[in-house]
Amino acid sequence: MQVTLFKALKSIKVGDDQATAVVEQLEEFMALKIKEANAALEAQNKALESKIDGLKTQLTILSIMLGVISLASLAGPILAKLIK
Repeated sequence: MQVTLFKALKSIKVGDDQATAVVEQLEEFMALKIKEANAALEAQNKALESKIDGLKTQLTILSIMLGVISLASLAGPILAKLIK
């Protein structure tokens, strides 16, 4: 795109220095707009990562609880026999 813009500016008799300056300014403007757009996406990504981490923690806790319940249900009859 830069070459095309530069050539278009040259075709209407804009000097080399001025055409180069226009292309450079446009590149800087585009880079800034892309950075601004990416900032919002990066913030959303961080928020989602945080939520995923919370869900992983909850899943771990639920897994531990299920394990304890399973052990308790298996050990219950054995303890009942030992107590009798």
